[in-house]
Amino acid sequence: MAKSIKILFMVSIPVFLWGLLLILPTFDDWTYLTTPYFGDFFDNKGLLPYKSYWRPFDAVMGYILGLNYKMFPALNHILILLGHVGCTVLVFLLTKKNVIAATFFYLSTAMLGSVLDIDSANQVYSQFWGLLALWLYLKGKKWLWVACFMTAIFVKENGIMFAFIPMIIKWGQEKKLAVSAQYVKDGLLALGFIACYGIARLLLTPQGNALNAEYMESGLLDHVKDLVQYSTTWIPMDMAALAYPPTRCLPLAIFTLLLAVPFLCAICSKMIQRRKDKMMYILVLSFFLAGAPHLVTLVSVMHSYAGLGMASLLIGYLFPAEDLKKKETAMFGLFIIATLISDVHHWHEAYKSGLVGRDMAVRVLEQTSGKPQTVGMISVDNNETKYSNFNVIPRDAFGWGKAVKHESGYTVANKEVTDTLIGPFDSPAAKELAVKEMTQELLSKNKYEAIWIIDGADVRVVPVK
Repeated sequence: MAKSIKILFMVSIPVFLWGLLLILPTFDDWTYLTTPYFGDFFDNKGLLPYKSYWRPFDAVMGYILGLNYKMFPALNHILILLGHVGCTVLVFLLTKKNVIAATFFYLSTAMLGSVLDIDSANQVYSQFWGLLALWLYLKGKKWLWVACFMTAIFVKENGIMFAFIPMIIKWGQEKKLAVSAQYVKDGLLALGFIACYGIARLLLTPQGNALNAEYMESGLLDHVKDLVQYSTTWIPMDMAALAYPPTRCLPLAIFTLLLAVPFLCAICSKMIQRRKDKMMYILVLSFFLAGAPHLVTLVSVMHSYAGLGMASLLIGYLFPAEDLKKKETAMFGLFIIATLISDVHHWHEAYKSGLVGRDMAVRVLEQTSGKPQTVGMISVDNNETKYSNFNVIPRDAFGWGKAVKHESGYTVANKEVTDTLIGPFDSPAAKELAVKEMTQELLSKNKYEAIWIIDGADVRVVPVK
């Protein structure tokens, strides 16, 4: 079976890539550092600490895309998939070539928020360098471990947890409970490098560069919800068939959950059997430690990827390849069927959202005369619902007009795009009146070469004389 799964894994990679290349940018994909950057390399704000993060690798990626904007978003997808495959291989090695653990990581619904996204290379590669740091630490290669966890931190801040997770897992493998002096030395070494990172970040942060308030305003209830969402790593239920009303299909959601139940019960049974094993508790702790930076700020579907590696190591520990029973293999097979159903459904929804944004951009360009560089945009809030980065509101898929810039080859709306959000409204008449009044207000400013009205997936261009 193991050999067959390895062959399927290799065959799946080009299929996986083909599907990803069909997904187009929406929402944050248009505004993050990993979009084409056309300025001078050293003027790129992402090279230095910026607001809540310091991610120079993302800034470099944006610069490379700016050298040839046609590589966006294909290059993003390729790099993300390569990182995900690399993580899968590391899970395979860390679990002593456990196919169950590697398959769980590769296909888990917890990877969807990152692998189906376009601006998430940082999440994937923070995991990759972190898992590599763990592998090297377990092999006793301490300086390479330091290099890898520091790289993980510069890729994305949550990589800092891999300065400590390897030591905890190494200790978990030992029968004794005492902590040796070597761990103290390693911990001080890690803290020394982290302190240097912190000092550099403080010194290099531009004055007045405030933290993103969104990360700091979560209440207790928000953190409880985040904890629940983070823990759904284990459940491959089709949430697109549950959480988003337009695509809601309760029978499908329930079906995927029922397919997963036998293996979920097997996990619980194994954990009860190993309730006296120190290592099991260490892996559970590591799962939450890996996601701790998100759990204390905020959690989105992308952030589930942070704990996926540790969850996979736990699967490998509970179901060692040499002791795997046919019944357990069958239950895992049902679990993977549920996972694949959910994966494909979420891919299709993300694919459709991307098409909406591109179609809107094409229709705007068809109605636009010349190449206006200053644009006044009116976006109508119709109280649309959304589901993360899979089912995106049309105006967000449109990306505040950036979809038009990209579709035009960055020849339109390069100077200024002012987006004004209005609504929601109680009646169509009230909406139409508000749109008319706002249009007149923008026209009266005599500063815009075009007015774009975005109403759901409908677009209108008002001619400006």
